[in-house]
Order: sequence, then structure tokens, then C-alpha cells
Amino acid sequence: MTRRQRPHVSEALRGLRGAVLVCAIIVGGAALTQTLVWAFAHYTDIRMTVIESDATNQPPAVVLQPGATEARITADANSSLTQARDHASVDPNRALSKQDRWLRAVSDLAVLAGIIATVALNISLFQAIMIAAGGATPGVHKAVQAGAWAVALALLALPVQSVTPAFPVPGVFQGYDTLTRTVEMVHAGAAGAPGAFVYFSEQLVLPLIVLVGVVLIMFRFNAGIEAGVILTSVSELDEALDREMASMKIASARTPKAVGALNRAIGEPDEDASPPPPPDRSASGKKATAAHDEDHRRPI
Repeated sequence: MTRRQRPHVSEALRGLRGAVLVCAIIVGGAALTQTLVWAFAHYTDIRMTVIESDATNQPPAVVLQPGATEARITADANSSLTQARDHASVDPNRALSKQDRWLRAVSDLAVLAGIIATVALNISLFQAIMIAAGGATPGVHKAVQAGAWAVALALLALPVQSVTPAFPVPGVFQGYDTLTRTVEMVHAGAAGAPGAFVYFSEQLVLPLIVLVGVVLIMFRFNAGIEAGVILTSVSELDEALDREMASMKIASARTPKAVGALNRAIGEPDEDASPPPPPDRSASGKKATAAHDEDHRRPI
């Protein structure tokens, strides 16, 4: 006999299904937003602005005193060369633009929403698994698979590397400063910059994996809820229909067979009636027949 789901289990899983859906949408949107921010920082020059220098602003002339020694001149020349070599990679005519502040604000919002939604997604799935397992719902195995995928997705999305530097993946929801610093290192060809394969895998492929992962988690969990609760739960109308069908089956079982004879057409031969026996052609049979005919001929 199939065990019907308890109403409170069904209502709890329906509510958690909505929470998982909302969290999955937020995580996917945040990952896509972070990818767009990286694309603007890497492929465009929107973060920087060029400062136009005034031609009238000339550096002040240096006047040497008559008593300056040759050693002082040599020391000043060496100091100037050292400063020029230290700032060779810095362009004094470039500065951060207004668009950089907008990109930072969008990235910070996406990172905050993505981290909170990822944690909430795992908590909601854990609660749903516990309720489904306690209620013995048929689709609990699908909810467990969705929960395992959500744990792997959290390791790829959250900035675990900022807490544990040994972790190989920086995370999709890394900070804006970390993202722009990596982009500048790759553009400048610095010694600590990641390779092209690692760089594009972290900044482009990893967010796409997270986006596809949340879609699969959402559909897998929804399939488990549909199999375990939505399709097997019985409403009041369904219960009334079940009782009516049961009463009809009992009534049909108690109906006498004579009712079926009324439904046959008039003049239709009865299939249950057996044919008359053939006449007896033996001698005793003939005598009995003659005696029967004699009785009928005898006057009353």
C-alpha cells in the first residue's frame, strides 16, 4: 500500500523549493555580472582616463650655485636615474575614471549577493534533504544529488583562496581589487601573472561552470520535489473522488447477475442456456414415446 505524504511535509518542501529557485537565480545572475565586469576590465580601457598636460606648466629650472661640487652633481644625477627607473612602468598621464567607480560598485554588489545566495542555497538544500529523508519521499535521492552539486559549486564560487592561500581556485566572487590587479598583471606581462590558459579558465570558464551548475541544481531539485511530493500528495478533491470510485466498485460487485439480462436485446438467444437433449432413439425410448402419445389421445 502506497504511503501518502503528510501535509506538513509537502508544504515545507514546496516552500524550500521556492527558496532554492530564488537563490539559484541570484547566484547565476551574480556570476554573469562578475564575468561582464571582467570583460570590461580586460577588453576595454574604460577604467582609465588620460590627463591632458598643460604646455605652459614647465618644470622649474635648476640653478647650480657656484660652490656646488662635482660629487653633488653626480649624486643628483644618480638619484634622478633611480627614480626614473622605478616609475618607468607608471604612466603619470593615466588615472582611474568615473566608470571605474561604477564597475567597482557593480562588482561589490554582485560579490555580496553571490556569496549570500550561495550560502543560503546550501542551507535550503540541506533542510530539504533532511525533511525529505524524514518523510520518506520517493524523490529524496534527487534532492541529495542536488545538494552534493551545490557543495561543489560553493567551492568554485566562494573566495576560499583569500582565506586559504593554498586553495587552487580564486573563486568566481573574488573582490574587485583582486580582479583588476590580475588583469593589470596580465596586460603588463609581470613575472607573477598567470598563464593564458589559467587566466581565462579562472575568469571566463569558471563563471560559466557555476552558471550551468545552478541551472542543473535547480532542475534536479525540482524533479525530486515533483516526484516525491507534488505528484503523490492527495488533495481533498482527490480523496473525495477516491471514495466515490471505491463505492462504485463495491456497488458493482454486489449487483445481481439478473440485471445483466435486462440489458440484452429482446429475442437474442441466451448464451448461458444449454441446448435441449437429443431424442432417445432406443427401443425403450420409442415405447415411452408411444405411451406418452397414447395418453394424449385417450379421451378425458
